[in-house]
Amino acid sequence: MSTALTTRSITAILLALSLAACGGSSGGDGGNDNNPPTPTEPDPTPNPNPDPTPDPDPDPVEVTIGGAIVVPDGAQVDTAARTRAKLALARPKAVAAANSTCPDVPTGYAPVANAAISFTTADEQVSGVTAQTDECGVFSATVPANIAYVTATATGYKVMTVPASTFDPSADNTPPALSILPDVADAGYEIASLQWSDSKLYFTIVDTITNKAVLGVPQTAVSYSVNGANPNDLKSLAYAASQVDGNASIALALDGSSSMDSWVRDSDGNVVMDENGRSLNALRMTARAAHTFLDGKRATDEVGFVIFDHKVSWIDRTFLEERPLVSGSDDVPVDYTISYDDSGFNTSADNLRLTVDQYNRYSAFWNKGGSILDELHPTLPATLRFKSWTYYPWYGATAAYGAADMGREKVLARNNARKIVVLMSDGDDNSSRLSADELIANFKQDNIPLWTVAFGTGVSEDILKRIADETGGHYISSVDQSQLQAEFAAMQTGIVFQYIAELQQSTLPANTTLKVDLNFGSLSASRSVVLQ
Repeated sequence: MSTALTTRSITAILLALSLAACGGSSGGDGGNDNNPPTPTEPDPTPNPNPDPTPDPDPDPVEVTIGGAIVVPDGAQVDTAARTRAKLALARPKAVAAANSTCPDVPTGYAPVANAAISFTTADEQVSGVTAQTDECGVFSATVPANIAYVTATATGYKVMTVPASTFDPSADNTPPALSILPDVADAGYEIASLQWSDSKLYFTIVDTITNKAVLGVPQTAVSYSVNGANPNDLKSLAYAASQVDGNASIALALDGSSSMDSWVRDSDGNVVMDENGRSLNALRMTARAAHTFLDGKRATDEVGFVIFDHKVSWIDRTFLEERPLVSGSDDVPVDYTISYDDSGFNTSADNLRLTVDQYNRYSAFWNKGGSILDELHPTLPATLRFKSWTYYPWYGATAAYGAADMGREKVLARNNARKIVVLMSDGDDNSSRLSADELIANFKQDNIPLWTVAFGTGVSEDILKRIADETGGHYISSVDQSQLQAEFAAMQTGIVFQYIAELQQSTLPANTTLKVDLNFGSLSASRSVVLQ
């Protein structure tokens, strides 16, 4: 930081100059300025009104601003970088190692190197100070204290101007990162989820290219209205995960119906192969996507699983212990303890891997001596198996609505304010006891958002989209089935980097229409939800 004169030092200099100009004394020989001043005796009488404690130094004339400019994996301008991002989903440990070299870049995002950073004041005066991001997308600059905005410019990306407070490390915006998007026509923002819970508003903003969370949204970019009244500013805005009440309870409903044996096809209609050159079916792909979802889970968020065909199963300790585990194909007893909470919810991703691999009937759990298509997750003992008589519990029709409703009941009983249910299905519901309308009504009554994932072309996308729209949830279409892992990874960023806002009012009446508007840079989005 450069040296600058404070108000106190400037005052001292002016006082000295004033004394010199006045001669420093009223006595002497006719005002001869060269005569020394007549010494005076100290006043023995105490001053009854001593000078108050001097004011502290004024606000600094310079401040340091720094942070990271990132882009969601898969949205890079460089085609090769996009390909690497997709391939990395199959190598989660390699991704973690790569991210460790750039600790300011969140998982699921890539650094934007060589971005030009400029600074302007509130009255649009451009500072002469500039900066450039390094290979990790990080910049830092010492700028005048009156800087109000930071602008990031990178070749091939949309120019973004945000308040300087976006990069305030003391604010609730950890990490102080700003995500930008390619400068293409279809790149925009969407308010993907809205939830009003415990007098707080929880919402997710995603980009329209990767469905990943938008980072660095400032409070000034968001406004809201109630029942069509004039927009109001938010009272506060922060990442939910940075708050004491920011933990989430998530129920993930996975389709185990017979249609999940169908081949996975990409956008060109080609069957997708695994890393060993074998065809992937929908069940195996969904299991991989579920593991990817757990890879990105925040340590203090809890997840529970619903697995369904024509019946609906909540996976808890009791369910898991009904199927004895052994070691190897000879049914050798194994000393393995199921580390699973009685409620079915777990904060440990490693404990939850057990359910994902049991869901996948092509995993080693269900191997009966034939070839193993999918080994168990590395966090599980590789030789774990079920006893030979154990049957796979799902393979019938589709009770998707019933599965989602069970997830609602389970998260409703949890203490976390953030409650989310995710429903993934590859087919239409044909076995539930409740209709889509009844499902929507239940979720709206409890103000719980239902996120839906349409996997492939055999599902009624219109219905799943409507369910998500009316409950304040997020709809994801994975017609290109090869991208299901990427969609599940994106969903997790939307949970981890969900925003929490306080409104000007702490209560809202029944049947309130709450609308949220976003104006961020050159992009905008809005979303409404009717609260019960």
